[in-house]
Amino acid sequence: MHRQSKRCRACYRHSGKYVIRSCKRCDDKFRVHQSQTRDGEGIYCSRSCARSGSRTKPRLRIVVSCSLCCAKIERRPCEIRRSITKFHFCCSSHWYEFISGPAHWAWSGGKSERGLRRYRRWRQTVIRRDGGICRLCKSGKNVEAHHIKPWRLFPSLRFKTDNGLALCRACHRPMAGHEAEYAEALAPLAMAA
Repeated sequence: MHRQSKRCRACYRHSGKYVIRSCKRCDDKFRVHQSQTRDGEGIYCSRSCARSGSRTKPRLRIVVSCSLCCAKIERRPCEIRRSITKFHFCCSSHWYEFISGPAHWAWSGGKSERGLRRYRRWRQTVIRRDGGICRLCKSGKNVEAHHIKPWRLFPSLRFKTDNGLALCRACHRPMAGHEAEYAEALAPLAMAA
């Protein structure tokens, strides 16, 4: 017996409420309940036929050119709207090449001298000379090398050990951008080294 009816399952299924239809896609015959036909359903025999028969809206694509190699690429309008800049790239390697080259707004001409081995050696020498202790507050935490005469104004003194002092980060940060103002006050400390 069926749970909701006093009729047996076979009688319940084969009652006159079912109709035989042919699938709109594959023309196979299948049974469907009359209530589904009234609602506009029961057109396809299976889910796979129903999904293959439905039309999807074609997505709009806009053709743009790669900012590096000028190759034509397709982008969706939402991708173009979300883009912060007007540049588009066909692959990530072209994007990286573009942002690390002279076309980038922050390009300053290549590697800085601060990345050279010579600069690292100068920094280590200054910190070792001062015993790894800040010359102002005598702290041994986060010790950095500081140029007494500013780096950008005195290129000839960049790698001179006499132009350096060991300072902790807390003493060094307030001097950033104000090196010329502190140069006279720090000069006697360098002489004492």
